[in-house]
Amino acid sequence: MVLLPLMMCGVLAGVDVVRWLRGRLDLFDPKAIIACIAFYGCFVTPILHVSWDRFGVNNDLPLSGDWRDWLGYMAALNAAGLLAYHLIHNSVFQRSTPSKFIWKIDRNKFYSSFALALACSVAGVSFFLWQMGGIAGMVR
Repeated sequence: MVLLPLMMCGVLAGVDVVRWLRGRLDLFDPKAIIACIAFYGCFVTPILHVSWDRFGVNNDLPLSGDWRDWLGYMAALNAAGLLAYHLIHNSVFQRSTPSKFIWKIDRNKFYSSFALALACSVAGVSFFLWQMGGIAGMVR
């Protein structure tokens, strides 16, 4: 019974991950990014905790007692949140209209702006390292 809400999380987040993998969602589409994070955090991670029987940043905290019920409650809350996200996302984007403006990169302006930004970055890092006394000063 514990795995049912966990599988719901995997399906709700996995649909958009599959769409992203098949090229139906753009690489930097916020829906794809949210789906990848939700799939890992709400589906893969709890399964790994169960299979490894460990928890924590470095998996250094052993889990004691029977915590599977709490895993099911957590998965049910995650599934409810993902379901609410999908319902709200679909209802909002069904009513919205596409933008009238098309954004394109002007290559001439991009290269000059990029060169200026790169020069400013190199100057800033050089000044910072000079103030710190080089990399050795930073390490100290």
